[in-house]
Amino acid sequence: MREEEHEKERAGEGAYQEGRSGRRHATVRPARVPLEPRQGRKTAGEKATPKEKTPREELCVFAFRLTEEERDAIHKAAGPAKASKFARTLLVAAARYDEAPVKAIMKEVQTRA
Repeated sequence: MREEEHEKERAGEGAYQEGRSGRRHATVRPARVPLEPRQGRKTAGEKATPKEKTPREELCVFAFRLTEEERDAIHKAAGPAKASKFARTLLVAAARYDEAPVKAIMKEVQTRA
């Protein structure tokens, strides 16, 4: 830093320092104002209570081939992002000879159409 800048800094005028690149940077930073915590959120001192995890069933993969037309029909009948659950429920109900879920699915599909 130049001698003039040292004099100004000592006098309290212009608080700057020179960086490695030769550029001047302000040394005085504005004070931070503490933000109030948002409602519903935990503060740093409070810890969230851990939720108890429910054990999940051990699942395996059952795959079969479809034509694009069949796949599109399943997606259309099931609705957005529900095709796998739709197919699983229908297949398991049919395999167990359980008519109630099959009829419920058929009724739901008919009301959507």
